[in-house]
Amino acid sequence: MLATLPQRHAAKSPTLLRAVSWALSIDTEMSIENRVLTSYKHFFENDIENALIQISITIDAFSKKRYKIKKVGQRITAFLAENMETISLIGTSGFLRAPGMTFPDGDLEVIIYKSVRCSLLHEAEVANKLKFIKGHEFIILSDKFELNQNFVFGVILSIVVGDTDKILKLDKLPSFYFNNKSICIKDIHGNKQALFDLMSSAKNA
Repeated sequence: MLATLPQRHAAKSPTLLRAVSWALSIDTEMSIENRVLTSYKHFFENDIENALIQISITIDAFSKKRYKIKKVGQRITAFLAENMETISLIGTSGFLRAPGMTFPDGDLEVIIYKSVRCSLLHEAEVANKLKFIKGHEFIILSDKFELNQNFVFGVILSIVVGDTDKILKLDKLPSFYFNNKSICIKDIHGNKQALFDLMSSAKNA
C-alpha cells in the first residue's frame, strides 16, 4: 500500500511505505544528488513516470563513476544486479530478498534496463509491455511485465545504500516509514545491511 504525501496517518499495513515529512527544496542544478532527491519526491507524490526518468539518469551517471566499463548497458545492469537484493526486498515489501531474479525474458536488471531506461531515452515512454501498478503483487510473463510501484522505490534506495563511499550528499532526503517504523536515510546511506536489518525489525515488530 502506497500513500501519497503529505499523509501521515494511513491504515496499518505490513507493506506500507510513506515519507515522514516533506519539506524538500531542490536546487536548479541537476547534480546526481538532486536527481536522487527529485526522484524520491516524485515517488512519494505518486508521479511514477517522472521518478523513473530521474532515477534512470541517476543510475547512468552513478554507475559511470563506479564501474570501469565503457558500455552504458553493461554499467547499468551491473549496478542493478549488485543491488538486486535491495530492489527485490523493497519491491516485495520485505518478503523476498533475492540476489538475482530471472524470468523468461532474462534477468530483472536487463528487463529494467531495456524496458525502462532504453525506452524512456529512445521512445520517451516506458515500454508498452511493462506497467507499474499499485498494490503489492508483480507479474512477469512472456508478453507483459507488471511490477508494483515499490520496485521503483527499491531502485531509488539502491543508489542510497549503494553509495558505499558516500560520495553523494543525501542529508536532505526525509525519512520514510516501513510498517509504521521510521527509517532514517543517514542510517542506511552506503550500508545496505543496515536497511535489511531495519526492515526485518519493522516487519517483525
